[in-house]
Parts: sequence; C-alpha cells; structure tokens
Amino acid sequence: TLGNGLTSIGGSAFEDATSLTSLTIPNSVTTIGDRAFANTTGLTSITIPNSVTSIGIAAFVGAGNVTELTIGNSVTTIGANAFEGLYSLISLTIPNSVTSLDYRAFAGVSALTSLTIGNGISTIRSDQFDGVSNIQTLVIGDGVTSVEANSFDGQTSLTSLTIGNNVISIGA
Repeated sequence: TLGNGLTSIGGSAFEDATSLTSLTIPNSVTTIGDRAFANTTGLTSITIPNSVTSIGIAAFVGAGNVTELTIGNSVTTIGANAFEGLYSLISLTIPNSVTSLDYRAFAGVSALTSLTIGNGISTIRSDQFDGVSNIQTLVIGDGVTSVEANSFDGQTSLTSLTIGNNVISIGA
C-alpha cells in the first residue's frame, strides 16, 4: 500500500517485483512512470485510480497473471506496451477519458474476450491489440472515426460487434 501523499511513481520503481501480490495505488498519484510495475507476475488485479492521468511506456508489461484491470476515468494517455503481455486478462474497458493509446498498448492480451473502447480514442491502430484473437464482444465507441487495416484480424470468436456512430473508415 502506497502512501496518500505520493503523486508520481517513477520509472522501474517496482520492476521485477515478482513476489508482489497486492497493490493499492492512492488517489493522490497522477502519473505512473515507464516500466514502473513491469514483470510483476504476482499481481492478479490492478486498479488505477481516477487521479492518474498518464500511464508510462511498458508500465505493467509482463504482469501476465492479472485477470482484473480497472483504468480510472482521468487517464488520458496510455504509453506504448503499457499492458502488453497481460495474457490472463479477460475483460477490458478503455474509459472515455483516454485520448492517446500508443503502440502495442494491449498487445498479447490473449485471453481477452470482451473489449470496450471508449469515446476518447479517434483511431484504432493495427498494432494496439496485436496477438488478441479471442474477443467475443467488441464495442467501438462513438469517438472513433477510423479503424486501421488488420486491427482485429483473426477474431474467430467474435459474436457481438457494436461500431460507434462516427466511424467513417474501416481498413482491410
């Protein structure tokens, strides 16, 4: 449990803390640095509070046993590879506040069956969900205007698809 006065978690602060099984990030934290919790394989749940606005590059990369992820409603930026390799995560909602979703942010989240992309993202790039192929329910928010080619290729389990009203372009 991190103290309530903490405002920033620096890069690699808890990287490779494989025995860490519980994490409480206080509401005072606004930024989570690059690789701050990389390879924390003991974690099964991550809750990012509403105070956080920025999640750094590879912040939680390799936290493969996480089955529950809650991203706070103030997060605007999710860095490259931020949640790559969370292969046990089943459901994901990207809140409306997120306007920047970088390269391979959720790549390798292979158990994911439900994905909701909030209204803040304007373009879904082909690299953001690499290796994610078991989605059954996909909701693309009204903020999305473009879905790049191959963004969701290989989705053999897809049974429900909702595409927002403002999507004007879907690639091959």
